[in-house]
Amino acid sequence: LPLTPYIEQVVHLGTPSTKPAEWPAPPLPGLVDCPMGETPGIYAMPDGARGYKVGLDRPLRSLAGGTLGDDLDREAVSERTETIRARVARDLTAVEPHVLATQVCTWTDSGDGDFVIGRVHPGVVLACGDSGEGFKYAAFMGQYLADLVEGGAGDPEFQRHWNPERFR
Repeated sequence: LPLTPYIEQVVHLGTPSTKPAEWPAPPLPGLVDCPMGETPGIYAMPDGARGYKVGLDRPLRSLAGGTLGDDLDREAVSERTETIRARVARDLTAVEPHVLATQVCTWTDSGDGDFVIGRVHPGVVLACGDSGEGFKYAAFMGQYLADLVEGGAGDPEFQRHWNPERFR
């Protein structure tokens, strides 16, 4: 499959008065706020270890050379941190916009930017965890995959976009 690896950065935000070992997951839902025009979407989820985890739905950069060995820089980019913090302050007012931690990691996107999910054989369902947007959509994906595994056909519109057969 045509895959593109990226570097991404997330920011953990919350109440600074607690010590790192005590950072609770806020009683808030995971969410995805879709992009609007030039403004990228954001995704956010409670993280039991580090407050509320928030990222932009836009890569920090492509993985240099396409291999992990070529790009080992995992330093947070202060401009990205501030962009995320300001977005939380503006849009997610239930979260204290205090940076508790940052994290830089890798993820992989499919060639067309969509998930790779579907039945590839009568008894085999393929679900690539990094494809498309990763599994930020875990609550939905759990139900969707359970339906496929139990023999359901899946939503025709999703299958049109996600079916692994589209890469043949």
